[in-house]
Amino acid sequence: MKFIFKSIIEENRSGTFDIPRSFFRREPDAVMSVMSKMAIVRCESLELEDAFRYIAYSPLFEPANAEYECPKYTIIITKNDKSFTVQAIKDGN
Repeated sequence: MKFIFKSIIEENRSGTFDIPRSFFRREPDAVMSVMSKMAIVRCESLELEDAFRYIAYSPLFEPANAEYECPKYTIIITKNDKSFTVQAIKDGN
């Protein structure tokens, strides 16, 4: 795992995404599935949106241009029989 995270940081596979607070209460296992694929470097509480905003590195993200802010992603979680599939879709695509 150490080598994977070193690679995603060197490739600047960074991004931001939001998770609604209500989703934490309804689907804690799905949230844990998302977090297991991320190296979270910042979390911000968005009171007006009732959500958390994360900045993270992940192999799910495309390499980002170092001169600009982290791109925004929408996280898609698909529930299978006993597991979850996590995808990151870059906003604006």
